[in-house]
Amino acid sequence: MWDTLEVTHEGTNDVKSARKHALIQEYEMFRMQKGETIVEVQKRFTHIVNHLMSLGKIFEKGGTQHQNHQNHQVPRQILAAQDYDHL
Repeated sequence: MWDTLEVTHEGTNDVKSARKHALIQEYEMFRMQKGETIVEVQKRFTHIVNHLMSLGKIFEKGGTQHQNHQNHQVPRQILAAQDYDHL
């Protein structure tokens, strides 16, 4: 019964893997959209990062792995996403 509920709620391993790969691509291609505020960018980025972490993505910090937001990889990615022409 619990297995059925888990698969229904979270999806099969194949679905989780596909979702994780799609989110990784979205994370890597993340850019600020024209007319988007910093708050909107941060909210959208946090949503992606939280979903990736819930699917087991581990972000690296200085050669070590951490599973929290206190790392270097995430801030570098958000800075790279900024469209400074529209600020």
